[in-house]
Amino acid sequence: MKEHRDIDYPLLISILALVVFWSIMISSVSVYDSYRITKRLVETGSLPEPNNWRFIVRNVVQAGIGLFAMIVAIKIPYLWWKKQIKIMTVFTIVLLLLVLIFGVKINGARGWFDIPGIPFSLQPTELLKLTMILSVASFCSKYKNLLSSTTDGFIPFAGIVGVPALLVLLQPDLWALIIIIPIVTSIYFVAGGNVRIIAGIGIVWLTCATLLYGLWHYNTPEEKWQFSYIYDRMNTFFQSSKTAIEENTMHHQNKQALIAIWSGGALGLWFGHSVQKYGYLPEPQGDFIFSVIAEEIWFMWAFIIIGIYIYIIYRWFMIASFCEENFGKLAAFGITLWILWQMVINISVNLSIFPNTGLTLPFVSYGGSSLLMMLLAGGILLSISREVEQKKKSLANIMYLYLSRKPRR
Repeated sequence: MKEHRDIDYPLLISILALVVFWSIMISSVSVYDSYRITKRLVETGSLPEPNNWRFIVRNVVQAGIGLFAMIVAIKIPYLWWKKQIKIMTVFTIVLLLLVLIFGVKINGARGWFDIPGIPFSLQPTELLKLTMILSVASFCSKYKNLLSSTTDGFIPFAGIVGVPALLVLLQPDLWALIIIIPIVTSIYFVAGGNVRIIAGIGIVWLTCATLLYGLWHYNTPEEKWQFSYIYDRMNTFFQSSKTAIEENTMHHQNKQALIAIWSGGALGLWFGHSVQKYGYLPEPQGDFIFSVIAEEIWFMWAFIIIGIYIYIIYRWFMIASFCEENFGKLAAFGITLWILWQMVINISVNLSIFPNTGLTLPFVSYGGSSLLMMLLAGGILLSISREVEQKKKSLANIMYLYLSRKPRR
């Protein structure tokens, strides 16, 4: 019973609230896509008749698997992950290699395993996000006195991050790296990394991104290779939203997302009455679910969801600050930054102030691999929180016994 009392219930309830809200919204926004996909499966003989509950069923299964993973992670002492990090890293790299050979290509990137019987496609880059956070946290906590050194600190750090990053780039999934690189670099900085080296990383990263865009902009269509979908999305970013809509040059998804937000107005069209989900906004249950939320259930509800995120992120930062053990502190910081950074990017994409990335809204967008990894990460944070609370109570008991002891005469 003591173990249960140490769980951070307000934080746990906040995460569950997002998952429940996700389930409710998926039941609304996925109706059209469910019918369209199952109708296609009927034509191929895979199903007897079409239905509009395909994503709802998958949603329940995905949520069940993710919540089970979170409960298990809460029960496991968080330092167990530090001991298993080498196995996790090797396993993740093997998956990244295999997906290049056997993976399914979706939207220009070969980054998914489509395994029969599993209610979602497995995406190794989602596992990589958590693995890299834990791996860099473990490295920085173990060699914290060497991090300011170039040879003993930065080069090993670059090797830990660089190998899987190269495999991700071969898919290519540049957007996953936009999440991973800033997070692990921030962990390295907070742990005591060399500021000048970190500044150099930022300059190199921005230079490479600028050169990539420039090369694409001036190359002929015949010279453009597998990064074409990235160029198209970046090109959208450099256009004025209003002008792009008027001239019909904006990327279709960004255009329809803005239309959804604008058409909802202040009060929204109410639950289930979205217009954009009926074939106008592709895959509204995925990256652009925030737009449908704003369209259906009042734009202020979208801000309430953001408020829940802010509360969760605040609690997680508090866990990181109160944790005295270095690995737990850095892991909590990295996971919190992951949720914050991905939330900001997803909402920015929906508002057309950031190019379309394919990144999900944490705990809310449809995506089995993403939800599973985020709930697992939430479980690790709650495990760290539980041990922090236990230490607080132990210290409080020691202090109480010390203060309440009878003075000797």
